[in-house]
Amino acid sequence: MIELLRQAGITEGQAVLDIGFGSVEELLAIGALVGKQGSVIGLEKNPEPVRQALASVKEVPTKISILEGLAEQIPLSHESVDLVLCKGVLHEIRDLPKAVSGMVRVLKPHGTLALIDFQPIPKAQFLFYKIIATISQRKICEDRHPGFSREEITELLNPYQMEYRALGEMGRLGWLEVPLFLARATKALADSGLR
Repeated sequence: MIELLRQAGITEGQAVLDIGFGSVEELLAIGALVGKQGSVIGLEKNPEPVRQALASVKEVPTKISILEGLAEQIPLSHESVDLVLCKGVLHEIRDLPKAVSGMVRVLKPHGTLALIDFQPIPKAQFLFYKIIATISQRKICEDRHPGFSREEITELLNPYQMEYRALGEMGRLGWLEVPLFLARATKALADSGLR
């Protein structure tokens, strides 16, 4: 996980927003990379990971804050973080343009938006996964997108300067092993007027 976080652009001293952190281990790994001079904000929509993270980060030397909320409604002020990480969450977001606009809004000028998610999988395979996940979890599967192509991410991040690359690593979508991508976009000074 540490190498993947480094590839996302996380370095010492940064203020990092991790959208949809899911587990405290990811926050602690980011905290290790940003060090005592940095800070980590974890945003998670599900109350249980929020409760677990709040209980676990009390004695950590890095400043780690935990917030409950949605990617489409980031409860942070404008230009407040150096890097926004959205790892394994993009495929669950209902309103992608609104979420990306909010992510860019909270980035400082020259900040980095790092998206790590699944490359496209066949729609039939995705629908089968959603049915099985819904039955096994006894709740509606919230995954909305069967992964993203380079073209879809380019369109989503237009007009921001962007770098996209397929990763050699695999991610898990339920029981499926799916190849990952990393897209990094840099917020230019001209984008600072976004609201």
